[in-house]
Amino acid sequence: MGKKGKIFFSISAILIFSIFFSLYIYLKKRGDAAALKAAAYISMKTGRKTEIASASYSIMDGLVLKNAAIKEKDGKTDFFRFERAEIKLNEKELIKGNLLFEKAEFYNGRMRIVKEGPSWNFKDLIDLMPASKKPAHLLWNAKTLDFNNFDFYIAFDPSKSEFSASGADFSIEHRSSLGGNFSAHLGGSFAGLIEGKLISFKMKSAADVVFDYAKAGSAKADIVLENISYDQISASRAALNGEFFRLENSSGKSFKVNFSLKDLFIPASDSSAIEIFSILDKLQRAMGKNISSHKEVSVESLNLQANSKNGLAELNFSVSSNILSLELKSNSSLNPKQDKIKASIEAGDFKLSIDAESDFSKIHLKQDLSETSSKAVKELILKFEKDLLLKFFFEEEL
Repeated sequence: MGKKGKIFFSISAILIFSIFFSLYIYLKKRGDAAALKAAAYISMKTGRKTEIASASYSIMDGLVLKNAAIKEKDGKTDFFRFERAEIKLNEKELIKGNLLFEKAEFYNGRMRIVKEGPSWNFKDLIDLMPASKKPAHLLWNAKTLDFNNFDFYIAFDPSKSEFSASGADFSIEHRSSLGGNFSAHLGGSFAGLIEGKLISFKMKSAADVVFDYAKAGSAKADIVLENISYDQISASRAALNGEFFRLENSSGKSFKVNFSLKDLFIPASDSSAIEIFSILDKLQRAMGKNISSHKEVSVESLNLQANSKNGLAELNFSVSSNILSLELKSNSSLNPKQDKIKASIEAGDFKLSIDAESDFSKIHLKQDLSETSSKAVKELILKFEKDLLLKFFFEEEL
């Protein structure tokens, strides 16, 4: 999940805990007879119209709400709605004066998060919370937070960038009282706009994050997207598996990433295809050979394995497409500045093998090529190093 997405879910969760904690205590003290007053109580606390069909408290289930909604400030549109919620506090910790939720589970609902001018539609609720300079993970006080079969709508700029999730399941588990370990799962059908272009996909994802008090130490993520569509581009499946270490360490990050893509199609009219064929055209003219006559891009499979640790990087990349088949291996470092590259390209009768060494500014080719061909290959290697290796592998060291 991106940084903005994590912030929104964290803020939303903390808001939920704040809103329902006082109601939890209210019902626990007064019993089921107070259920009819629950909506009015939340409305008084939040300043927003609230609807609750039924509310009760029991030792086994904790606070149980049915068919509830918190409205937007206009009192008409739903900000947060659900059919059922079960919210349970850790009673032993409560006696000690500590607020810890055993669980907060919400079923069959929806949440709407929208930026309205310079502010978000929950700013008034944020203002009700005590001021704190601590990051969200240090304020977290729930062992389990679940949204089951939920619809989420998030709009950064409704005319350009917005997202919706339908039938989504989202959960967070916290396994430490201070910073500690978090696990998250998110799945469902997603659709939206990115800079005015439509995007849709189905997703299943899982992530683990370990914090060393205020700083993130390490993370692990597994993400699978299916039935992907972005503007005119489509793909049947994309999968990412990654482990990330020393996330906030100034001496450099370490990570292991595996990425795969299947059945990618880019039509000739898309800007990505135009850029790909522009690069291919330079290579064709340099080699004096027609490598491909295709106008669209159709990729059967693409695979990437990448590792970075202690200033050393290793990358293995392969692609099989209607244009060409490519295999590339790179082993690089910044101290000393060095990149060893081996690559093979096949396109019909055309075959090219590359064995090269680089210091990120000058390229030495170990095989003999014509002056024009050698220049084109060196330019492609330098572009690869600048746009990928230096940007994503060694960003902290630059």
